[in-house]
Amino acid sequence: MQKPKIGKAYTFVRKRGDAFEHTDFTRHEEGSAGFVADGHAAIFECHPDAWQRALSELARLGFVELREARESGLVPAGWQPTPKTSTLHACGIVTPVSNEKTNG
Repeated sequence: MQKPKIGKAYTFVRKRGDAFEHTDFTRHEEGSAGFVADGHAAIFECHPDAWQRALSELARLGFVELREARESGLVPAGWQPTPKTSTLHACGIVTPVSNEKTNG
């Protein structure tokens, strides 16, 4: 993904078994960014390249931006995210990530 626009929500998707999960990523003006995955809210802040760290973490977790996932054939062309496929919906309780590399 190229440099994401400030304030725009981007959908990321990954395949899990026979299903797909999705989460949203947003880059904020001061450089922070975040998303929810695997039962945690991952918030990256207090560093000029925090949004880049967030994108790297999404990739590490197996997420691909939805447009790229469609272009590569990872998801069918007509697939749309739903509340049922949201990682926020799937995880239930959201707890903050306590990892100093995400906040430094």
